[in-house]
Amino acid sequence: MDTIADFLDDWGRRWAEAIAAAVGALPADVTAGRIYGAAVTVADGNTVPGLLVQTESRLAAITDPEADPATARYYRWWPDESGLEVTDDALAALSSELGAWAEAHPQVTTEPGEDFLLWSEGWVVNSDRALVAAMGSSSVRQAFASHELDPVLVVTETDGGASRALAAFDALNSDRDDDLAVDARLFWQENAGS
Repeated sequence: MDTIADFLDDWGRRWAEAIAAAVGALPADVTAGRIYGAAVTVADGNTVPGLLVQTESRLAAITDPEADPATARYYRWWPDESGLEVTDDALAALSSELGAWAEAHPQVTTEPGEDFLLWSEGWVVNSDRALVAAMGSSSVRQAFASHELDPVLVVTETDGGASRALAAFDALNSDRDDDLAVDARLFWQENAGS
């Protein structure tokens, strides 16, 4: 387990720095779109992370004002539906590095077989910890604050995993009780079984 933790501690620190730099460099048209949410999304197995920001202007462009309220909430909070991908060379390089490390260490990162507990308690738990710590770091929060933004933050899987998203959401937004955070928390709680 130390191999995983050692790699992810270093990688997570660099990932936080890259997120903060990318957020700090967001173009004015994105920040003017009223960012209300930000997410790191991962593929199955916690590889290929990407950064998405959710804006009111993007949400208005993709949703039907007459849509069912449940559908509208889904589009509001599921980052893969309403998020704008933040592209950045440093983020792309670190995303590739995480995937390459996982491939190079199949004994501790591959999906279940006889070593299911090693995999789930090692790679997934530690990579979740690194991703959440990076997203919630003071440097990332300060980067958003430099744009006078305080979005709700989450880490999700691209193909589901709302129960893990709820745990990440709670860790990243536990001190918030504003209307935006309450609505997001309710969405993730309602979808935690999916």
